Amino acid sequence: MNKAIVVLVVLSILPLTLYSAQPTLVLLSNSIDYARAQDFITYLQDRGFEIKRIDAGEFQQYREEKFIIILGGPDAPEGVGSVVQEILGEEEQSYLRTSGNKAMYVKSKWVGDQRIFVIAGSDRTKTAEAHAFYREQLYKALVLPEEPAPSPPIQIPDQSTTIYAGEYTEGISYWGYKRTDNYVTVRLQTRSDYPLVYFTFKDLPATIRIGGVEYDVYYYDDQKIIIKRR
Repeated sequence: MNKAIVVLVVLSILPLTLYSAQPTLVLLSNSIDYARAQDFITYLQDRGFEIKRIDAGEFQQYREEKFIIILGGPDAPEGVGSVVQEILGEEEQSYLRTSGNKAMYVKSKWVGDQRIFVIAGSDRTKTAEAHAFYREQLYKALVLPEEPAPSPPIQIPDQSTTIYAGEYTEGISYWGYKRTDNYVTVRLQTRSDYPLVYFTFKDLPATIRIGGVEYDVYYYDDQKIIIKRR
């Protein structure tokens, strides 16, 4: 007599988020900041990114990569600080040297479509706080699709202000935009330790209010926004 053997397999169904393959990120850091950034690296790897870790001696051959992350400020050891000094302005360097501060700056230096993310604090502890604090903003900046920029108005008014991505000008930093149907949402920030503020509008010029002050927005793209205080 044939005996039927029934094997029951019990599968545990767990919530699972699948991330598509992402581009390689070049990560420049010294050995101290790298050792303290394992959770940060795992966070990115879990979302599909491959991490290519380099030291300052290798940076020259990778400096034209599209996506570069630098952990550490202008005084970071092992040559990282010297690279940061090439990228950040004097005001940004001074901010990172001030005790208790942390920030993430987004730059483009060696090729046109490049994004360099400098994530740093006033010391190694604040640098570790910075990459934990900014990692979600970094992820969004990496995965949001590039949108076609609008045509600027016929004339940008005098005394307008251009704010570049990741830089603080008149106490405001710009973090790009996203288009949904006929509307645009721009992302701004008034301090590096404050959350992003979102403004949605349809046409230019558009009026926004941030920090108790009203501004007219005249232009925006991936790298900058042009505003004028009312």
